[in-house]
Amino acid sequence: MIQRLRRQFILSAAAAVLIVLMSVIGVINGTMRGLIYVQTNRVLDALSEWDSSTWSENSESHRPVAGTMLANQFFRLRLDSEGALIASDLRHISLLEDTDVEEILSLLNLSSTRGRVTILEDGTLTQFAFRVNQDTESGEYSVILLDVTTVLEMKAQLLKASLSIGGLSFIAFLVILAVLSQRAVKPVIANMENQKRFITNAGHELKTPLAIISANTELLEAVNGESEWTRNILSQVNRLSELIRDLITLSKVSEQEKLELKPVALTPILSAAAEEFRPLVEQRGKRLSAELSSNLTVEGEERFLRELVSILLDNAAKYCDEGGRIQVSLAPGKGRTAVLEVSNDYAAGEGVDYSRFFERFYQQEQSHNNAASGGFGIGLSMASELVRVMRGRLKADYSDGRIAFRVTLRTVK
Repeated sequence: MIQRLRRQFILSAAAAVLIVLMSVIGVINGTMRGLIYVQTNRVLDALSEWDSSTWSENSESHRPVAGTMLANQFFRLRLDSEGALIASDLRHISLLEDTDVEEILSLLNLSSTRGRVTILEDGTLTQFAFRVNQDTESGEYSVILLDVTTVLEMKAQLLKASLSIGGLSFIAFLVILAVLSQRAVKPVIANMENQKRFITNAGHELKTPLAIISANTELLEAVNGESEWTRNILSQVNRLSELIRDLITLSKVSEQEKLELKPVALTPILSAAAEEFRPLVEQRGKRLSAELSSNLTVEGEERFLRELVSILLDNAAKYCDEGGRIQVSLAPGKGRTAVLEVSNDYAAGEGVDYSRFFERFYQQEQSHNNAASGGFGIGLSMASELVRVMRGRLKADYSDGRIAFRVTLRTVK
């Protein structure tokens, strides 16, 4: 229990930090992407205005856009209405061959006013953002292509660096959290230890006065005969003795962290338990039926499995509707699992929060756990702990007037 609490604390804190780190990384890289998009469009807008100047080789060759890295490498093309190259201006870009221009022309989508093309040369990718303008009178196209390779590489490097830094920070946080988690959960652990110690000590201390009350009551019956009062006293003594036993058992089960599981034949345990409970069920005017697959062996602890089956059957016997039916089934589940199900008729179960049935001392008035049934609200909690230490799953479902408690355990290979 203590180690599980510590793991839950570490996982919760780690999840919170991971969400914060991923949010920060997302904001940083999203901002970078937005800046690149805005800057690219600003430069292309400026270049489109500048493109209205003459195409003469004697025209001024100053940079049309200053103060930005994106303005360093660009070129422009003039195309006829069919998309054939008329002229090109490569004065503002270096290391661009005629074959590259031809490849770029084959990739251009003139129906789009803007876009991006990528060429591969000698294993190096070069990316261009382009802007297309068409003369309405002549139908000719003017295309401005801006080299954005550098800024896109910077964006990729920023993403890589931020992920690396975030990953290292997360690992460092996990290490620090693992070291400090023991101190963080120490007050909770101390409180849990005190509760367990109190339950165990109080249980043992209460056994003596209960034994004396029981012995004195039996002596009174021997002297004066059995009466309604003595029967009631002995009944309540038995109830208190059962409660103390269950509390101590639950406390011990909760302390189990790692249980060495062994192969256990579950079918004979279920069959014996069903026959043991059948007279009690029939005496209360209810029916018990069992459908058990033969030779199902699970990974568990025999005494825990016997206790688990007894709890579920006792629970069903107490809370099944008058004249109702209790069904016990055992069948192979998905993969390497076995599914044990104990269900019973329960007409008043619509809209009940069944997940709370596994809480200690939970009582549902006029429902599953009530005073008339004689329950204390710890049986299903104990069942949940037993299933946990055997690394299985326990859940409750309600459908068509029946409640079913379903246990999934791993089978032996």
